[in-house]
Amino acid sequence: MQRCLVLGVGRRLLNNQLFTARTCSQCCTVTERSAALSHYIHRHQVTRVFCVLSCNNNMSFNNLNVTCLPDDETLKISFEYSHNGLPARNFNLQRNKNELLGQSLLRLRANMSRFLNKCKKKKKERNAIPKVEDEDALPISVWRDDHQLSDTTPNVEAWTAGSELHIGDKVFHVLVNGPAVNKLIIPSSMMVNFPVYIQMDCEFTDITQCTVTWYRATKKDSENTDGVREWQEMSSSTVYSPTMADMGHRLKVKCVPQNMERNLIGKAVTAESSSVVNAGPGYCPFETRHQFTKEKTDELRIRVVTYNILADLYSDSDFSREQLYPYCPAYALNIHYRTPLLLKEITGYNADLICLQEVDKKVFEHDLLPDLSLSGFEGLLCLKAGQVPEGSATFFNKSKFKLVDKHDIVLSEIIESDSRFKDILNLLECNEQLMHKVLQKQTIQQVSILESLDKSGQLLCVANTHLYFYPTADNIRLIQIAVCMKHIEHIIEMYKSKGQNISLVFCGDFNSDPERGVNLFMTTGSIAADFKEWKLNGSTDSILGMNLNHFLSLSSGCGYPVYTNYVGGFNATLDYIFYDNTCFDVAEVVPLPDDSEVVLHTALPSVVFPSDHIAQICTLKWKQ
Repeated sequence: MQRCLVLGVGRRLLNNQLFTARTCSQCCTVTERSAALSHYIHRHQVTRVFCVLSCNNNMSFNNLNVTCLPDDETLKISFEYSHNGLPARNFNLQRNKNELLGQSLLRLRANMSRFLNKCKKKKKERNAIPKVEDEDALPISVWRDDHQLSDTTPNVEAWTAGSELHIGDKVFHVLVNGPAVNKLIIPSSMMVNFPVYIQMDCEFTDITQCTVTWYRATKKDSENTDGVREWQEMSSSTVYSPTMADMGHRLKVKCVPQNMERNLIGKAVTAESSSVVNAGPGYCPFETRHQFTKEKTDELRIRVVTYNILADLYSDSDFSREQLYPYCPAYALNIHYRTPLLLKEITGYNADLICLQEVDKKVFEHDLLPDLSLSGFEGLLCLKAGQVPEGSATFFNKSKFKLVDKHDIVLSEIIESDSRFKDILNLLECNEQLMHKVLQKQTIQQVSILESLDKSGQLLCVANTHLYFYPTADNIRLIQIAVCMKHIEHIIEMYKSKGQNISLVFCGDFNSDPERGVNLFMTTGSIAADFKEWKLNGSTDSILGMNLNHFLSLSSGCGYPVYTNYVGGFNATLDYIFYDNTCFDVAEVVPLPDDSEVVLHTALPSVVFPSDHIAQICTLKWKQ
């Protein structure tokens, strides 16, 4: 069991941190002397020492946080001030590092003057008795080691750890780059049996270091007539899964930011939900698939998931609601509804590698990255070219892999800029119209080099892409996959030339069914110049073609299911996990949902399927 000693900030030095002794969890008083403090820590077997930045439980400290980054010309000063029982207010100043302290204090005095005069006016209107002093009666100064700093001291030298801001009789201890939560949000869509993840914007901490407490309103919204909410503590876990008992109730969360490396605790921040917990869709077909992935993989095995999750960029439009997916209720197309389903589905696969396509930048940053990090994943996002805010994302389990390098490319750019693709550029120059189409595409290839932590000395090249979608554009996809494979071959040769072992897993939405050229090229290693897909039935986009070859031996990890994409009027196998069959065997393939489940609500997406694609999942086993 850990025993934590909670210390306030002051002028005593302990392990290169400034501390003034307070009390420990056993409520024994600690002397401020370092020797006595060390003896206390030893006697009580204290395992962790925290420096408190702000209010925590029943302890109250006045603190001021300074954000000071090496590459920034300014520093940010933040603190909360309350005077004579008036409502507290946050004061934030952003000042140049080289500005003199006197100038910053002058600005602070002006800000406080406006605040106090405004409060003074309100008190006067209410005939209140407490007196609000003028700013001149509230001397403001900065001190260090019992000496007041000169107004000519540069900010960067004044606002350092150990300094104190004095405002009247209040003292604010300066802490530099302390952990802080700037924004805390509970998602608007909360459903029974679907995990609720908080969204937060923080500094000098992350969600894995924070202490989170969940509360439920004691009354349902429908029963709360006076609008005053009382709260009941429900959970101290980072993620909360509402139960049937939570239906109709609002939730509240409290987050205390911490920085474990520096032994710092920041100011607690709370947030209330904007809506109540709803029933949700109930049981989803992906939960049946979870029965095959209950356990994490053993050593030398890798569970791989590839999944086009349907970007909000494409689903949130009248065209999508009325033309593409008219059978799907509008609320079920909303990203706020789909995100909890996606997170529950993806985390339940207990994967080691996850390759996603159509990933919105906002969904990656606010949901996927922070939430999957709680399950031990590190994530990378590669956006499409131009201003398109969606792309491909690769997540890997940090207990299985370590990131070595990234080699992401924009296909159209590398065709024009890299001499290795001169043959492809020459081919395109034979048809100016086709060349224009290919070079305007925003398609990317995400390539991550990982080091296996199970198999010593083994690297894994993980590629992820989403090829052009247009049904009759087979020749464009042939060109795109040729570029992808040429790039992969170059990377593999580069690492092999250094004497390193490296193999390949290539995932994605290839927008091509098994009988077409993309799959044939990947699995056979060649496409002839006279292959039928170079010529599109007399289309102006037809070209003479070229011989395509690659030296890798690849197979489809999930075989060839009947479909991986199912929308109204169309279904096909478009998603693949291609793997190096000289290095891997397929150990397991997770079955697809039953066809009756897929068509129960006409097609995908639906209230129980968060995407129009179905995740492909297989477990690969390293060959000995």
